[in-house]
Amino acid sequence: MPDFSKTIGDFCGEKGPGEAKRWLEQITTSTTLHHWPDEFAYETAKNHLQGAARNWYEGRIREMPDWTSFRLAFERTFLIRQSKTELWSKMKERVQEKNENISAYFHEKVKLCKQLELPFEEVKEQVAIGLWSREASNFVLSKFHVDEDYLFQDLLQHERIEVARRNRVLSSSSGTSKAKTENAGVSRKTVVKNETSSRNGNRLPTRDKNGQVLCFKCRKYGHYARNCPDVTATSETAAVKIENNNVNHVEIGSPNLKYFKDVLVNGTQVQGYVDFGSQICAIQDKYVPLLGLVCDLRDRENIIGYGGAKIETLGAVKVEIKIDEVKAMTKVYVVPAECQRIPILIGQY
Repeated sequence: MPDFSKTIGDFCGEKGPGEAKRWLEQITTSTTLHHWPDEFAYETAKNHLQGAARNWYEGRIREMPDWTSFRLAFERTFLIRQSKTELWSKMKERVQEKNENISAYFHEKVKLCKQLELPFEEVKEQVAIGLWSREASNFVLSKFHVDEDYLFQDLLQHERIEVARRNRVLSSSSGTSKAKTENAGVSRKTVVKNETSSRNGNRLPTRDKNGQVLCFKCRKYGHYARNCPDVTATSETAAVKIENNNVNHVEIGSPNLKYFKDVLVNGTQVQGYVDFGSQICAIQDKYVPLLGLVCDLRDRENIIGYGGAKIETLGAVKVEIKIDEVKAMTKVYVVPAECQRIPILIGQY
């Protein structure tokens, strides 16, 4: 018969409560699984004590004549519950090192957050704060996630893309022609980045430090788009129009500027577009965590997207919408950000 007691590691008592808990659980689990008698479990535990833990046992041997008394004394001595302050400091200090594997960082960070019993949204925020890459942090914060598994999958996907991209850039750096190609690629990336920043309304706050409103047409502060003095500026924003369960592309021109509104969603201002032909209201998925909304994942709608593609909403939220002086509680469907360029679309729902 195999000696399963040899699978138990030694315990020295110098590595903190976490290590003590794992060691004791290893013995109790083996005791239950292999039907060890209490006497055998006690002998196994004694034989695997080393260093400080061994001295602790020998100093209290008369107080622990059996397995039950040993386990209770062990828990009182070594399983000291860490304070919230200690756990919080340990969690904050755990950040991803340069070139550290995302799996190693992510799972340890989540474990530390769960020891503090943090809700998922705070776990996600702390994971993002500790990431080495600012791009990865911005990426996960802009996405809607249901739980840690979805968050982890997105981080893995982002890491794979970044590794592939770096390898491509490195492989194209040898030779004069390749260097020129790389420089052209860098220039193009800069242009695309600038264009993306100008199109993405979330890169600039809707109001500056002086409280001046942002014009999403010319990207300057101090006036609304409908009053924009720059007649040469053209809006590059587009929305999704949902009408009779069909999603149509709405190009935004001068006649439509009056339908852009500052919308208060549960008291927080976001940019919106009022479409009297739409049957529902829709919000980009990334605004659900940003606004602290609770998404009902069971309330979904299947709609036909632009070009005949099928789109399934991600769920729905109940929010208070206020436009100008009109305020109402409204159901708003959550859609992927890539399907809708305007943060929130206000229909006739």
